[in-house]
Amino acid sequence: MIGIRIVPLRKWIDFEAGAFAGGVEQNVEGILRKTTIGYGIAEMLRHARDRQFTDPLDLSLGDQCRIDNFAVRVSASASAGQCPHSTFNDIKGIDMLSPQLSMNIVEPSFLSADFSDESD
Repeated sequence: MIGIRIVPLRKWIDFEAGAFAGGVEQNVEGILRKTTIGYGIAEMLRHARDRQFTDPLDLSLGDQCRIDNFAVRVSASASAGQCPHSTFNDIKGIDMLSPQLSMNIVEPSFLSADFSDESD
């Protein structure tokens, strides 16, 4: 099993901002990473909203949307350096702190082939 490191969303966004200094392929991967994280957060908020009607102790939707309420799970090997990711593949999931929800990110097989074979 690959080790996992949890990076606060705010810190992950800061690292992503620096990732756009690379070439076109890095920009495409960066856009995919950000879109994936954004979609995951939207899905967790939707699930939390649906669940809110059954659990009155949950935070309001406004409090749930705060950036500090989310974290990104990345592989520990990718986070050993300064940047908490190196490829789209290194993102393992997203966590919502309150209410406590988690989502695993599974890379579709067609994406892994696109980025590794592009240099051929």
